[in-house]
Amino acid sequence: MLPTALVHEIDRLVREGKLSQRQIAAQLNVSRGTISAIARGRRGLYGKDPLDDNSPLAPASPPARCPHCGYRVYLPCIVCRTRAHRQRLRLLVLLAATNSSRPRTTSLFNRDAKRSA
Repeated sequence: MLPTALVHEIDRLVREGKLSQRQIAAQLNVSRGTISAIARGRRGLYGKDPLDDNSPLAPASPPARCPHCGYRVYLPCIVCRTRAHRQRLRLLVLLAATNSSRPRTTSLFNRDAKRSA
């Protein structure tokens, strides 16, 4: 994805009309199809801004191999965290299913105790 500043520069040069689309593409090292799409309005004036070094979205370290799954990721590994979460959900579903199939002896016992008192 192109940086936003580059997209706006392309739009400005196209609107000026002094350079051909081919010249703009060669000057800015962008494909002629992208220039054409911006000129015709088929491509919006959006782009990808580089992340600041202070941004919480910027990775703090280079990607590394996860010791658990082996994927090359930015640690902590979201793949392993997602797998663990799904496993916990499966266990909860199983526990809920086994608890609902057991007879409720404690609630019956409490009900009988209340009647005799």
